[in-house]
Amino acid sequence: MSLTIATPQIRWHIGDDDKNAPVQSADFHPSEPVLATGAADSNVHLWRMSATGQVEFIFCLSGHQKGVNVVRFSPNGDCIASASDDGLVVVWYRNPMTTKRGWTWSGLKSERELQRLQLRGHAEDIYDLAWSPDSRHIISGCIDHHAIVWDVPQRVRQQTLDAHTHYVQGVAWDPRNRFVATASVDRSCRVYARGTTAKAKAKGGWQASHIINRRKFALAAALPEAETCDGVASSPAAGAPKRVPKEHRMFQDESANTCFRRPCFSPDGSLFFAPSGVFQAAADQPQLPSVYVFASGRWSEPLAHFPALEGAKPSVAVRCCPVLFQLRKETTEAPTMDLPYRIVFAVISVDSIVVYDTQHREPLFLVANTHYASLTDAAW
Repeated sequence: MSLTIATPQIRWHIGDDDKNAPVQSADFHPSEPVLATGAADSNVHLWRMSATGQVEFIFCLSGHQKGVNVVRFSPNGDCIASASDDGLVVVWYRNPMTTKRGWTWSGLKSERELQRLQLRGHAEDIYDLAWSPDSRHIISGCIDHHAIVWDVPQRVRQQTLDAHTHYVQGVAWDPRNRFVATASVDRSCRVYARGTTAKAKAKGGWQASHIINRRKFALAAALPEAETCDGVASSPAAGAPKRVPKEHRMFQDESANTCFRRPCFSPDGSLFFAPSGVFQAAADQPQLPSVYVFASGRWSEPLAHFPALEGAKPSVAVRCCPVLFQLRKETTEAPTMDLPYRIVFAVISVDSIVVYDTQHREPLFLVANTHYASLTDAAW
């Protein structure tokens, strides 16, 4: 496989001090050659991308008072949602009164062509958001420890998920519409399933399904009784066998010093990828930065994990390629995951991007030393 990396020599966002503003998030339109970027200058910029890698500025969307942390196109491509340190989710969409049928984002020339709505409910900085597959709902995660599910057409808060005890730095929505997931600095991912009872529907439709936070060691059953702790055993009594932990915490704590933990579901909804993980093979083994992969609906044990390459820093996001690929027939390697196709995904860490597929353990390629600051997001 050959790979070409190009770094466009443009100023993506410019702050009030005429210096480059940090770009916090990026997303491609599902069908148009349009890239949206959100940055610390409080704006969302739209860019036209050519097949040869040329980048052309289209328009600036101004709707926030503070830095933009995440920007995402809706699955149907009709809307752009962004969230910011100002605690707002802003949604832009076509104004049918001033535009004609066949309007496109790539042809945007005036603010009159758009309408804008604001979703208010968070008390502090919003770090991540995700769309529902029908493009009618959004889930957002905030440092107020809450995630909120929004009904966008009705412009109302549908449900508040308040079980986390620390910042919510990542959220994801299952493309099959069965689950939503949240990732927090409290070292857990929480999965919510669509409720079927009257009580669950009355609360907004989502009910707690599973807390992903601890993993048992494979040999724990053969070890002496131990306390469940963060990898530190309690002191044994004199003459007693050494007590060792039977499990370990699966995610980084706040010392990881990252602002984002953006999880994602695969485009077919069969897999869930959780970044900012920590893998430990046994109690006497070191903890390694990792990404966990779960089969959707089977949350008690990860299906696989992908440890960081040597020297890599904690991961901040996982983004799946929206295209499903045929299996490679020439390989003799047993597939990492038993799927009839390959899912290609990018693991974004603080200092690199590693691209894998679900058929192989080894990465397809590594991209590093291309930025002067920490990575925060990526887009396919």
